[in-house]
Amino acid sequence: SLGNPLMNETLTTEHPTVLDNPLITDDTGQPEAEETKEDSADRVTTTTVSSAPAHVTECATVYSIFMACITSAYTAVYAYYARTGDEKVYKFWTAIILPLSGTAMAISFVLKPRREDQAYKAFLVLQYVLFTLVTEILAIVGDDFAKGTSIRASLRSVLWLALFKFGMKCRSHIATLSDEDLSNFLTNDVIFGGALIGLGQLAFLMFASVQCDGNAEDWSDCNRTLISQAGLSGMVTLYTIIKLASGVVPKRILEKHVLSPKKLLAMDMNTEEAIQAFGLLTAVGCALYSLGNYGAEGNFRSTIEKYAAFTVPSIGGFCLLLTAVWKMVVITGELRRERVQAEGGENQDELPPDSMLVEGSSLWFYAGVLATTFFSAVNVAAAVTMDMSYKTVSMASLPVVALAYLGSTFCQPRRRSPKDMWKLRVHGASFAFLSEGTWVIQNMREGDTPWILGHLVVILVLTILFHFGLKLRAAVGRLPDSDLETFLVDTLFKGSLKTLFSILFLTFRTTKCMFEKESALECSDSSWCSTTISIYLLFWWGTKLVQGSVRSEWRKDLNLSIEKIARMRDISLRRGLAGFLTLVTGV
Repeated sequence: SLGNPLMNETLTTEHPTVLDNPLITDDTGQPEAEETKEDSADRVTTTTVSSAPAHVTECATVYSIFMACITSAYTAVYAYYARTGDEKVYKFWTAIILPLSGTAMAISFVLKPRREDQAYKAFLVLQYVLFTLVTEILAIVGDDFAKGTSIRASLRSVLWLALFKFGMKCRSHIATLSDEDLSNFLTNDVIFGGALIGLGQLAFLMFASVQCDGNAEDWSDCNRTLISQAGLSGMVTLYTIIKLASGVVPKRILEKHVLSPKKLLAMDMNTEEAIQAFGLLTAVGCALYSLGNYGAEGNFRSTIEKYAAFTVPSIGGFCLLLTAVWKMVVITGELRRERVQAEGGENQDELPPDSMLVEGSSLWFYAGVLATTFFSAVNVAAAVTMDMSYKTVSMASLPVVALAYLGSTFCQPRRRSPKDMWKLRVHGASFAFLSEGTWVIQNMREGDTPWILGHLVVILVLTILFHFGLKLRAAVGRLPDSDLETFLVDTLFKGSLKTLFSILFLTFRTTKCMFEKESALECSDSSWCSTTISIYLLFWWGTKLVQGSVRSEWRKDLNLSIEKIARMRDISLRRGLAGFLTLVTGV
């Protein structure tokens, strides 16, 4: 028991001694007298075994070696450029490797924050000098000591020195954290968030440019993908560095300044949270623009398009940086107030308890109205102009619009006034009748009777779905406050975001085709395929909405557990059929 690390309880054991054996005699050869309970109680030993693992105060040396190898790859590329003067190496490969090496260098600063010996500090300084100053010298050599390159390298060297000072300062602050906070920071933010997630994303992003270079006749034909990959990678690198720099703040303070989905859904935010929301949403929008160009082969068609590919991710990175700086200013002020209160013997301010969230902000409803209005306008334009490019756009945007429509329908489930119900009915009618009605008119003009009947059937199906959707909305509104909050935050908000990102990933396959073919009409097949898979995802999310309308104590009986799938036992006919249909849909 004492050797089992899983034991986390107080063990009370009576250890046997020679006195417990009646065959053992004393010096006179007579058996010892029977031991009393009081004597036995004196020998009861209490042993406490703790299962808590030791706190991680520094990462293994293998991580430092691995990060040093990644940063050295950037220096090796510049060394090859200095020897050959190859323009492709300078403009193509450095843009691919720089985000990866930069993130590895940032991680190296915080792997062992409490190591203060001269040998480790020398290793860290050498790694940074090779990554920054040596590469700048090699860049000057590769460009034959050009004046412009020398000036730019000198200016960047000043920036590298300032960043080194900032990194060492963050490292010293992180070393002062408690063992528990430092352990959480190293395991969650450094190893998992930085080394696994951050470097993993950057490695995934670089493969599109490498693949394009292998397929294209000239590497300059991959400028669109290269610049988009560099923009996305730069934003990932900046976000990872911000997460690592936030390790200087104790966890109890940092958790107070995290923008929760609950506040974002209710739009109940203070100034700091509003700036965070604006910065993060703007950065996501800029990243989506770069994602639309990512993977598309071919060069830019105009100078404006090229400048936009540079500018948009730069705006996203600036918003991330602005959000981080503002957040750090607010946290610094709070730490200063806590220090003053502690010196004065005052009690720290306690946060008021959060109230239950029973409805989302009206902003999300009007966002859904705006999305459906855009969809209807595109369909009207297609019917009036007979341009099938509008049809391709409407098919590509249908899943996103449907997602926004469902979100606007369920974000305020307890609003049942006649005015609110009238708005919902008008919204649903405009989405179903106006969008499909335009195609009925177009088919009547063309005399295409089968398609007329097909669109009328779609209108009928949408009407039935809208009718049962209102009944489901009423069922959600009758949930207890705790279950309703879980539905709004987890099922509706977080679930819609996950589904939206999956749909956008599929939609950008169509966007990539449009950039490559320079025509929306030639990408109709890609548009139909992405729309079909997105509709599958919408149906899957719809089943989650239906399950979310059930009370939490009943909901556990709806899911097919992994344990039952593994054992293939105790599976009812209904659950087995549901699992089989899900498997067929996936295939």
